[in-house]
Amino acid sequence: MKQGKKIIVSLLYPTVAVAIAICVWAIAANAVGVELVLPTPAAAFRRFFEVAREGAFYRALFSTVWRSLVCFFLCTLFAGFFACLSALFSPVYRLVSPFIAVLRAVPTMSIIILCLIWLMPDTTPSVVAGIITFPALYSGFYAAITGVDVRLLEMARVYRIPKIKRVTHIILPQAAEPAFHQLQSAIGLNLKVLIAAEVMASTANSIGNLMKNSQVQLDTASLFAYTAAAIAVSLVLELAVFGLRYLCLRWKRVAS
Repeated sequence: MKQGKKIIVSLLYPTVAVAIAICVWAIAANAVGVELVLPTPAAAFRRFFEVAREGAFYRALFSTVWRSLVCFFLCTLFAGFFACLSALFSPVYRLVSPFIAVLRAVPTMSIIILCLIWLMPDTTPSVVAGIITFPALYSGFYAAITGVDVRLLEMARVYRIPKIKRVTHIILPQAAEPAFHQLQSAIGLNLKVLIAAEVMASTANSIGNLMKNSQVQLDTASLFAYTAAAIAVSLVLELAVFGLRYLCLRWKRVAS
């Protein structure tokens, strides 16, 4: 009973928030009175369903999502690897930290412009998204790993447990939950940055390119429709990570 009530409450607040946002949008659109500047929610949703019947939209959507997933997978792999090394060996942490600090400090637009100069339009979005996502994942993973109970690690050192076993039997089980939280937020960031880079690079067969074409043609309703599609995909990806987290951490709930 309590679990069902908790689920209802957790769904109620986002629903109310979305309803309020749509009401504010409708009021603002009616106040502006120019659909070219700000279309009404009805016009935007109507255009969304029109776009959803176009084959080019699905090809672009699949291409963008595929780029995002490949990029995110590689970022997760490398960030996890370097975070583990940094946690185990302080010289690695000292060596990697300056690079992470520089990557976090460089403006996103500078990265996009440099990649546009150096790379092809099809490659630019993935590289840009990777450069932005990697530091966030590395920092989150490193914080999760170093947040492991020190007493367990000390006991492992006393009993001379090999470092590999410390990682697989102590560090990873305790760091899993905060690491999944970082993954859930980073996957949305990855998609958002990738689409922004697609817009700048005019990447063929992409959601970003469709958005740019809408802007050039002054088709604001289509721009809202493509934005809604991007938001929906981001939510689906975050829910997928949440579901994976639920499955991977189920054993902890059973044990408790």
